[in-house]
This record gives sequence, structure tokens and C-alpha cells, in this order.
Amino acid sequence: MYEAVLKHQIRLHLSYFEENVEILRQMKVFLDERGIRLILVIPPYSQTFMNNMDMSMYRKTVSVLNSLLGKNDRMYDFIGDDRFDDNYFQDCSHLNYFGKNLMTDILNGVVDSFDGRNGFA
Repeated sequence: MYEAVLKHQIRLHLSYFEENVEILRQMKVFLDERGIRLILVIPPYSQTFMNNMDMSMYRKTVSVLNSLLGKNDRMYDFIGDDRFDDNYFQDCSHLNYFGKNLMTDILNGVVDSFDGRNGFA
């Protein structure tokens, strides 16, 4: 499983990171121009994945994402969420059937918290 984590992180190489940040910034401008709120979701990962992930890259990613958020935007970070133990994963970074159902239930609760005035209760 360690190899899968390593492959995933290699794809997040710094050169791609900066390119992806610029794409996110452009997307944020696009959404702001249209009055659309940004909702970001960082999915859960298995304990094996988290034990082998580059925490400095994770912190950098969260920092960049937080910098994009306006007052009505939201970010939901499920990294390390205790509701997702390894039994909810089909491999180190993908939820299985039960994990997908749990994630759907959680996100439905998030959506149900939206109201008509400003999008969030």
C-alpha cells in the first residue's frame, strides 16, 4: 500500500501544485463573478495513507485552500475523521461501498444545512 501512497504524492509534485493553485484561483474568480459560493471537500483517507502522507504538503494545500475562501464559502476537511476507519476503504485512498454511503450521508447533512438566504444555516 505504501507504493500507492507514494505514487499519489508524486503526482502532486510541486510543479503541478503551483499549476493547480492557479487553476483554483481562476475558478474562484469565475465563481465570484457569478455570485456562486465555493464549497471545497477534502475526502477522508485510510490510516495507512495518512501514516505515509507528506504532512507539510497537506498543510500547504489546506493553507492555499483557506486563502481562497470568501466569507460565504466553506471547506470541509475529512482527513483524519474518526468516522472513517480502514474498513470503509477499498484501498488506501478510495472509499468502498460502505464508505461512500457514509460520505454521502455526511454531505447530505451539509447540504441540508443550507438555507435560502445565504446558502448556509
